[in-house]
Amino acid sequence: MGRVNEKVLPDLPSLSHQILPPCNSTMERAIARPRPLPPLWRSPAVVRWNREALAPLAGAPLADKRVHVIQGDVGKIIEKSEARYDAILLDVDNGPEAFTTHENRRLYTAYGLGLSRRALRPNGIFAVWSAFEDPEFANRLRVAGFHIQTRRVRAQRGGGGRHVLWLGRAGHIVPE
Repeated sequence: MGRVNEKVLPDLPSLSHQILPPCNSTMERAIARPRPLPPLWRSPAVVRWNREALAPLAGAPLADKRVHVIQGDVGKIIEKSEARYDAILLDVDNGPEAFTTHENRRLYTAYGLGLSRRALRPNGIFAVWSAFEDPEFANRLRVAGFHIQTRRVRAQRGGGGRHVLWLGRAGHIVPE
């Protein structure tokens, strides 16, 4: 997994709650903030991987006392939430087709996107990482009430394939 350039992610609001993807570079940026954050992973193997093998490569973000790991189903957490999160950053399925975890397809439907918008606090950011373009998904984001930007980024510093990040804010355009 490549690191995301800091310029790609918008300024996040002062965070009090957040769902983070299994992407240590994103977590590094988020835990630099003063309030606690709960990264959420479904798989115990991914939690172990981030605590052990990836820890030295990423500065051991899960060892930070402000980080509380939640293991569970992100869809169920979002579904139960209303105006709770400052950001929902999904890096779980290689894109909105959910071909990695079939059960996550619901996250990318119009209904699932509406739940994500409802789970965000005012000015909250919704972001989805993808290995591929998907114009239909971009349209579903707009229909769900997000003003979006699509950003294309390299998989690795200095090269590699291009990935797509959709960034959206309910009622607000994400700054360039």
